[in-house]
Amino acid sequence: MNIFPVGGVGSIGMVADKKPHELPFQAWSDARNVRFLDAFVEKFLGETSYTTPNIAPYFLLPVPTVTNIFWLLAGLAKTHCFDGTAHTDITRTVGGDYAATEDLNWTGSVFNGIPLINNSVDAPQMWSPVAASQALQALSNWPANTTCRTLRAFRNFLIAGDITKSGTRYKQMVKWSHPAGVGALPSSWDETDATKDAGEWPLAETPGAILDFVPLRDLNIVYKEDAVYKMQWVGGVYVFSFRELTTEIGLLSRRCAVGFKPAFKRFWVKVTSTGMMGSKLCRFSTGACGGGWLIISTRRTTSVVLLWRMQKSPKCGFVSRRVEIRCPLLQSCGIGKTTR
Repeated sequence: MNIFPVGGVGSIGMVADKKPHELPFQAWSDARNVRFLDAFVEKFLGETSYTTPNIAPYFLLPVPTVTNIFWLLAGLAKTHCFDGTAHTDITRTVGGDYAATEDLNWTGSVFNGIPLINNSVDAPQMWSPVAASQALQALSNWPANTTCRTLRAFRNFLIAGDITKSGTRYKQMVKWSHPAGVGALPSSWDETDATKDAGEWPLAETPGAILDFVPLRDLNIVYKEDAVYKMQWVGGVYVFSFRELTTEIGLLSRRCAVGFKPAFKRFWVKVTSTGMMGSKLCRFSTGACGGGWLIISTRRTTSVVLLWRMQKSPKCGFVSRRVEIRCPLLQSCGIGKTTR
């Protein structure tokens, strides 16, 4: 039997979508208890049970403090916290159980040291002060009879998208708060108050709803279902400016955008293949960030951004937004701009 030397054995990883004889030498048709990282193959160290929650968590948020690290666990009706020893119910005491759903689910972040979570149905919730004895409560100064589908922090502002006011939904609206002081929450969301910098703006050029925001250096990237905009602080009367990046593609779902090294960069991909893979793992390559596997999952916080065409066309091959995604082979990738 001939022996062939093969270098770069971790440069591609495992490819289960093709027959083994069709793979290049550096690709593996099967692998167990190992992972491929930075062109190397390394052994998994295994896993262990950290804790058993008292509710079914649909969202987890780590909350570091000066003396401890808490985990905020959000279920569909209840919220708990874990301090490394015990689980404690911190569900709000005013308003009853939450009305979160699997489809809308929770999002959250820590702003000025204060954890904020939002489920698109109830008013945004804050956890202040951070303590097992403190229940969640409605976000301070949040306008009455108003909800939002996404709530993120940018600079010293809170930014909300896809707003519902008194039962009327404005899915293309961006709403921002007055800037917050150090260690504090915004004092106002009133866009009619001329003494405040709070405001709102509709991105109505396309019919799609706003899905999420992701900071990119001094920009806040606004992802819609069918478009991408950049939002930049300019101060003065307008406070923020909005400029279109593309109306050809949009974001798959909330929580589908995350940063990767080098810091504060984002990437999205454009479909250039007509074939279907039938897998959640799609290969991508780019001279700027090297090759790798693009993980596609709308239910996991490890998801990365996938931009997709709204129209059903041969270039796209899919319009599905279900959890089990069948995606085409990704052949091009860009950093900070769409590839064409």
